[in-house]
Amino acid sequence: MRGCTRRLDTALLVAAVVALALNFALVPPAAQASPADPAAGPTPPTGVEVFDRQEDLGIRVTLSWSHRPECAGYHVYRAAKPDGAYELVGGVSADTMEEFPFFLDDGVTGGETYYYRVAALDGSWREGPMSEPVSAEPPSYRRSSGVGKYMVCSIGDQRVYFFENDVIVNILRCSTGAGGTPTGNYRILAHRGTVSGCPFWMDWKPNYGMHSWPSYLGGYEENLGVYPRSHGCIRLHPLEASWAYYWAPDGTPLTITYASLGRLPLQGASCSAGATKPSRTWYFAEGYTGGEFLEYLLLFNPGATEVNAKTTYYPENAPPVTEVYNVPAGTRRTVFVNGVTGL
Repeated sequence: MRGCTRRLDTALLVAAVVALALNFALVPPAAQASPADPAAGPTPPTGVEVFDRQEDLGIRVTLSWSHRPECAGYHVYRAAKPDGAYELVGGVSADTMEEFPFFLDDGVTGGETYYYRVAALDGSWREGPMSEPVSAEPPSYRRSSGVGKYMVCSIGDQRVYFFENDVIVNILRCSTGAGGTPTGNYRILAHRGTVSGCPFWMDWKPNYGMHSWPSYLGGYEENLGVYPRSHGCIRLHPLEASWAYYWAPDGTPLTITYASLGRLPLQGASCSAGATKPSRTWYFAEGYTGGEFLEYLLLFNPGATEVNAKTTYYPENAPPVTEVYNVPAGTRRTVFVNGVTGL
């Protein structure tokens, strides 16, 4: 049981500690996958991997992959065998992958083996071929108590934060009312499907809902996550609205506030404000790898050339440990801190 500090030195590197508190889940209705035309969309995503995290036990499978700037979003498919048949289990927008690069599949059973493939979407929503399959076998695990869920919509952040037992598990970009959205404490009243051309509608107040942006808008709503543009409802991305719809049962608390929650993951120079731009040197005051706590260090290189991230760990009562991680241009790399030799 020990703690440590760490320092990273690299060229234009954005880094974030991704602890077990950060999860991503999506459980839309399954749809049979149809073969994609390789010439119609982007090439498959690379770096698709499965994360084994303590907070996923008995609940979900966590996936991530390397985001490419030319992609508008991604579809995730799941099967019981490597050769299929694969069914659509959710999607992630490009903006979410830049801020919160995780996909969580809650529709799994512990002890079963699943296979996943990911397909990229271009700006015209054309889907490319799927990636090679990766397997996941979530463990059988019985939790001693239920999961307490609630949501906070920050008008200031234009984000919705989703909590399980007071831990943020997901963050979605949203668009609230251009003329205002009522603030206060509410609960999900009903799941109504599609209302007025808006799929995945959940009532939280008469005539107000949380839902996908209206289908009549057609293409991407550029104000999502930036400026309030709805008629008063809470709009979500069509690739992600299904996650909220199936995650939040009727009665789930919803707080709407002007207060900022920091747009987690952190984006400033402190644990509440983060850093506003990439930096060559980063310091993290403390880490913890004892007990059953699992810690990850997520490195992101937004530059046009590859970098070598020199990382020095300072464990308690032990000499410093230095490792160098190569991070190609426009990609991210995840370091499992518990597995670093010497800690």
